Amino acid sequence: ALQALSTPDSNVIDYYIISDEALKAEIYWALHNNVTHHSHSSSQAVTELFRHMFPDSKIAKSFKCGKTKLSYLITFGLAPYFTNELIDTLKEVQHFVLLFEESFNRVTKNEQMDVHVRFWDSIQQKTVTRYLRSEFLGHCTAQDLMIKIKESTNQIDTSKMIQISMDGPNVNKKFYRDYCLDRSTSLPDAPNLIDIGSCGLHVIHGDFKTGANATGWKLDNLLRSLYYLFNESPARRADYTAITDSEIFPLQFCSTRWIEDVNVAQRAVEIWGNICKYIGPLSNAPKSKRPKSASFATVVKAVNDPLTLAKLNVFISTAK
Repeated sequence: ALQALSTPDSNVIDYYIISDEALKAEIYWALHNNVTHHSHSSSQAVTELFRHMFPDSKIAKSFKCGKTKLSYLITFGLAPYFTNELIDTLKEVQHFVLLFEESFNRVTKNEQMDVHVRFWDSIQQKTVTRYLRSEFLGHCTAQDLMIKIKESTNQIDTSKMIQISMDGPNVNKKFYRDYCLDRSTSLPDAPNLIDIGSCGLHVIHGDFKTGANATGWKLDNLLRSLYYLFNESPARRADYTAITDSEIFPLQFCSTRWIEDVNVAQRAVEIWGNICKYIGPLSNAPKSKRPKSASFATVVKAVNDPLTLAKLNVFISTAK
């Protein structure tokens, strides 16, 4: 029977075989959907669409990646690969931080706990945060959290863990105390977990904010004002482009995640020459022709400060 199926005259077995190139195209499509946050339903008719768009392509004729297949490909094909890749990476790192967050899942109608790890990536030369897995909870007591966290980390060396980052409900604090007690028994040689509050991320952002405010430079006002000076103002954007011959505008400042505002400050440094070129004529124009917003006044004050660029670079260097 196998010999009969493999003969050149028989196309039966070909129906069940996917070419490597078609499978590669389906994987690319699945990755694209994930990166761009497209719904699986958006792939419902993509198979027929590609065949009409590329009628001369053999790959398009073999391509089959509708809603259901896309879901299976991501869940049972790509997800295990990336999980295993992450676990292998964690074997090489010296330390890592575990992070978890619980929220209500409106689809499954239960509590979903997402678990992440944060570590220094020697290849990218920066700290990265990677998704590890999700756990689903009915009751959410400290004991339930303990069980699920242990299930989530059973494939990684938790003796390398130096901190747990989470939100602040009392049940999480109880879990943290219980976990530290259990760790001292099961891993007596492991380092004590660093305790800087329930969420290391928020604490670090808050500490940086406190330090930045202590300088008295009010760079948050400047970065916020730069953005709002041009936001939803077509006339100012047009004038700026005409004067500077540039369409690169300030980025929006985030007042809760200060360390992630590095790119906002870098953009301000990048376009500072253009900002000065735009503000100069306006600040000397008749009062009736100047913008009356508080953002404009803040930017004018910064333009007249010869140390603004130095202050922004200190902000960037420290945040990094």
